[in-house]
Amino acid sequence: MPHDFAYIGGDIGTLKTFAKVEKQILKKVYAINKTKFMPSVFGSSNRTYNPMTDVRVVQESEYFMKIRGETDVV
Repeated sequence: MPHDFAYIGGDIGTLKTFAKVEKQILKKVYAINKTKFMPSVFGSSNRTYNPMTDVRVVQESEYFMKIRGETDVV
């Protein structure tokens, strides 16, 4: 999709945590050669991660139905 635009003015996300191969894709595929980092305007995240409750393992065949079930609850 980004190739549909004449100019990429910026990107949001956590570019500092990109793996080397992801940074290479930005350079080779999207010709993004300069990067600048700034703090989030939204402040720090209040998210807490608990691997015991935040990760679920399901059969591949059930994967999308589990996601749908989660969104239906909200």
